[in-house]
Amino acid sequence: MTKIALLLPHLRCGGVEQVCIQLAKEFVNKGYSVEFLLLSSSGELLETASSISSVHSLEVSRFREVLLPLSRYISLHQPDVLLAGMWPLTCLAPLSKGISRSRTKVIISEHCTLENQYKDWGALTYAGLCLSTTIGYRLADQCIAVSQGVAQSMSQLAHFPVDRITVIYNPRPTFPEPTEGELENIEQLWNIPRGHRIVTVGTLKEQKNHALLLQAFAQLSFANSRLMLVGLGHIENNLRGCCRMELLPRQELGCPWGCGGYNDQ
Repeated sequence: MTKIALLLPHLRCGGVEQVCIQLAKEFVNKGYSVEFLLLSSSGELLETASSISSVHSLEVSRFREVLLPLSRYISLHQPDVLLAGMWPLTCLAPLSKGISRSRTKVIISEHCTLENQYKDWGALTYAGLCLSTTIGYRLADQCIAVSQGVAQSMSQLAHFPVDRITVIYNPRPTFPEPTEGELENIEQLWNIPRGHRIVTVGTLKEQKNHALLLQAFAQLSFANSRLMLVGLGHIENNLRGCCRMELLPRQELGCPWGCGGYNDQ
């Protein structure tokens, strides 16, 4: 049976983690053996992941400590495929495979434009970003981007041929039809007529550019329109300064990790 290892720093409720949860479900349904490989066993999605497949932790706290433990894991467990999403794991995974001299196929995926994410981290970080991607992408068996824009960014950053990067859009999870009771709760949460409701789900951080979304929303001419932000992140207080927001309990939103923000017109 083909064994697939999904490499992540943790299982907090972010976009990449959600994608890996969805991928794991689909892989298991197709008969593959799946294991979540984490740097540390932490995060709101840990219980969900454990219900799908096994979870293995390298028990390291810093990226610079990953290389040798990951190499040992590859040598001992011999996964057929190692999927690594999120820099610098996208560069450390191919290097670890080289150290282990394993036949494991390493597939890396980037989910955002790295130069934008790390543009304020200083020249040293940017130099390390360019050098590591230049080496790591070339050592990987396959490189994946979640959009054409991310593919172009990867190519420019690592001086890597864009035609060697495969664009695969993020999977869309399927959900069961809501019950009547759930629909009533949804209506109470929105508290406006249907038609002009906008929701964004994701970690509240700079590269998501929620401020631009709020500015665009403010330009809408619709009456009784509402924007809901679902997520947590370090820029939450800054966003609250941009608009009138109402905090909702996580239980009301039906998820263990989110908070709700409203901006009313």
